[in-house]
Amino acid sequence: MLANVSTNIESYVLDYSIDDEFQFSDTGGNTSVNLLVSGKQEKEKIASLLSGKYNIHYSAFPTTIEYGSRIARKTVTLTITE
Repeated sequence: MLANVSTNIESYVLDYSIDDEFQFSDTGGNTSVNLLVSGKQEKEKIASLLSGKYNIHYSAFPTTIEYGSRIARKTVTLTITE
């Protein structure tokens, strides 16, 4: 999931998370958004995602986070097909 994704700041690391916002409905049924994959340490969970649309959030952050640290985050749609 991080192939071809990079940062030009040496002291920053990249990670991602995946949620199911596209399955969210604000009336009845599923009324919450769930974090399905919290980061690259859970990459094996991606294989168990059902077909559908998901948000994948890419984050770049410093290896040492301090007050005032800058964190960059971009969200794209992840589509899983059978």
